[in-house]
Amino acid sequence: MREFYLDKPLKITGYKVTTNNKLELNQNTAAIPNLWKKFNNSDLFNDVNYIVYFNYRNKHFDDYDLLVGSTKSLSGVCKDCDSIEIQSGKFLVFETDIKQIATDVSGLWMKIWNYFKTCDIKRSYLSDFEKHIDNKVEIYISIL
Repeated sequence: MREFYLDKPLKITGYKVTTNNKLELNQNTAAIPNLWKKFNNSDLFNDVNYIVYFNYRNKHFDDYDLLVGSTKSLSGVCKDCDSIEIQSGKFLVFETDIKQIATDVSGLWMKIWNYFKTCDIKRSYLSDFEKHIDNKVEIYISIL
């Protein structure tokens, strides 16, 4: 884990859904896998791809918006795309190598949730994001 400061906003364009962790833990109701498939088959897919978590309703306990995308701009071409601008600020970065994407990423999220249960650092819940590069994922958690 390391601290990171995003010094300028980062615009991500992609496909958005509203979901929550309870839905995502059930493969029959999980929205993220289908969103990834849609994104992987789109012109937005890139060498570096993102999942952005934002509009948290009650921290990570209730609904939040999630956007799967990249920094590619397809304005006017991608009719059902949305964009989010990740604001500059402080983040804690957690990372792992990916062998099995579903289990490795969810395992890293479990470590993050457990970390924040016992540490003095507070999450801001403005926006968090995953950065996927090759067989590695970095999860950036916005902090106060």
